[in-house]
Amino acid sequence: MKQLFNEKLISCAENGDLEGIRKIITSNADVNIKDFSSIYNYSPLMLAARGGHTQIVIELLAAGAEINYKNTQGYTALMEASWFGKADTAMALIQAGADLDAKNTDGSTSLMEAAKMGHLAIVKDLIEAGASTKIKNKKGDTCFDLAANAGIREYFSTMLKKRAGIKLVFKNFIRKFKK
Repeated sequence: MKQLFNEKLISCAENGDLEGIRKIITSNADVNIKDFSSIYNYSPLMLAARGGHTQIVIELLAAGAEINYKNTQGYTALMEASWFGKADTAMALIQAGADLDAKNTDGSTSLMEAAKMGHLAIVKDLIEAGASTKIKNKKGDTCFDLAANAGIREYFSTMLKKRAGIKLVFKNFIRKFKK
């Protein structure tokens, strides 16, 4: 019986079956079961996140799903949402306290995945939430190096110019203050 519930939970999370998820959760199923039929060991939360099933993500989190669980590739639910461009789901995970700077097995973060795949809205949300732009993956690339399209590169360029302007203003302020 437990195996049936686990398979159903995985299926409902992946396919966006909100009512099915609610029924399974009320039966005290383990919301942190892993999909061992896949070599990646996805959690129901990860499957819901990659599918953009935001309400299911919220329900699973409320039922105690591990927000920062990493599969065999080191991916988290936030990385899945970021890679697949599920902006609303990524925001729900950010607001729920997902680790913004968690690294997968190649050292990439959710911000790097979103930048690589060209998902500007997620890139902006992650940066505004405090994701680091300085982290390098195992190849030595930052999110700036991985920016997939002109829109993201332009956003990064504008952001860096603003930061440089703030630093310059601060340095000028300090110089005036020292005199």
